[in-house]
Amino acid sequence: MNRLSSCHNIDQSWLALTARCNCHCVYCYYSHSLGTRSMSLQAAQSVIDLLLELGIEHCALVGGEPTLHPDLLPLIRYSSQKGMKVSIVTNGRRFADLRLCEEAIEAGVDRVSISIEGTTPSIHEKITQQSGSYRDTSSALRNFLSLGFHVDAITTICTSNQYNLYAMVDYLIDLGMKDAVFNLCTPSVAGLQSGEVLEPEAIAEILDRLMSYRPNDIRLTVVTPFPPCLVESAGFRERAGTCQMHHGNGVTIDVDGSVLPCTHFSQASLFNIFDEDRTISGREFLRQWELNGGNFRDSLWAYPSEKCIDCDLWFRCYGGCPLFWTEYDLNAIHQKTKSGQQSHGSDD
Repeated sequence: MNRLSSCHNIDQSWLALTARCNCHCVYCYYSHSLGTRSMSLQAAQSVIDLLLELGIEHCALVGGEPTLHPDLLPLIRYSSQKGMKVSIVTNGRRFADLRLCEEAIEAGVDRVSISIEGTTPSIHEKITQQSGSYRDTSSALRNFLSLGFHVDAITTICTSNQYNLYAMVDYLIDLGMKDAVFNLCTPSVAGLQSGEVLEPEAIAEILDRLMSYRPNDIRLTVVTPFPPCLVESAGFRERAGTCQMHHGNGVTIDVDGSVLPCTHFSQASLFNIFDEDRTISGREFLRQWELNGGNFRDSLWAYPSEKCIDCDLWFRCYGGCPLFWTEYDLNAIHQKTKSGQQSHGSDD
């Protein structure tokens, strides 16, 4: 075991390789940072080295759109040979090319997660704002499945696809997939208004119905942290995501080397790992992670509702994604919903 791994709680990392993208999703949390910037191969390799020095063995390549980076395959190969498990979070458009799928697998990619936002071109492309993206993304899913490679399909629940979610589950089952992953469209840390964020009460109703749909045919997971007390489905509590920011379980490195507490916080740099022409050491990273990151994490420890104070589920949800409570009042929601009136001390 790397000796520095005992000095922190980080077990997952995200590396934004490029600010370029070939879609323009209406709710994109990175939209204010999109552009032409890309991290050089040498810089990206130094990030992988730093993460391994820290004992972090999982890194997801994100963006922007990571497959647009010219050195994607060399970076995957370098990381894999060093012992890093590398995954890719992508819109899948470039993976419509079967050969690129094969090359990524040959280079050593561990997992691929592909965003698909609707089961028809009209729904998917209303969100991506890019003609032909549905065709490309669907082809990418089929390509990886045809190669026998484990691929995740990720759908972000939002205003534009809220009535297409059952159809999405059916579509994935028909493809032969055993897992479906859902994100929740959240308010933007930059204050951007997309009109795609559903109110928490509406999300709770959707999740209640969705979690009970064809449960024997596919496993549904909701990655975005959301208060389980608002959702009546017992299965949701087992599959709900937990915010990694409170304990510092994850770290994001942006294109310019900025260290972010979460991929959604691209304007909340804690510090930078690049110091002129060098990458800082693991010990220097930990020093700043504890100082600057610690101050940020301390600011998160606030109950969004009075009912959270004595809730047995608090340490499993921390009130859900804190971005929701920049726009909505969980205390008010608890007061007017049935879930908020029920006992929070029982898992029945």
